[in-house]
Amino acid sequence: MKNTRMNYTHRHISRAAVRHRQLLYRRMLISAIIITAIFTLVLSICTMSTRAASSVEKEKHYESVLLTEGDTLTTLSSEYRDDEEQTYDEFVSDVCSANDLSDPDTIHEGCYLLIPVYSIRR
Repeated sequence: MKNTRMNYTHRHISRAAVRHRQLLYRRMLISAIIITAIFTLVLSICTMSTRAASSVEKEKHYESVLLTEGDTLTTLSSEYRDDEEQTYDEFVSDVCSANDLSDPDTIHEGCYLLIPVYSIRR
């Protein structure tokens, strides 16, 4: 009889330990889900604010620029091109089409060129 009672107590302790482990596991799982949800929410908010900042509307207009000694489309690009709106090749293509240039290397000092410029729309 003693042996049977000891087995019952041993089984009872084991079940309690299993329940305790299950409860800890559930708490850890719920905590992980909550932390993941908070992280996802914060990341989403940061992404939306970044998009809002970068979605400023810009409008394109042209400025007439007098070429001075040493001016090339590369130097003009670094001075006037908006990296967010145009690549270098798009800038050169835009300058050529706005000024009816068949060859971008034909520009020289003293000429005026129409240069695309982007400004924030108001």
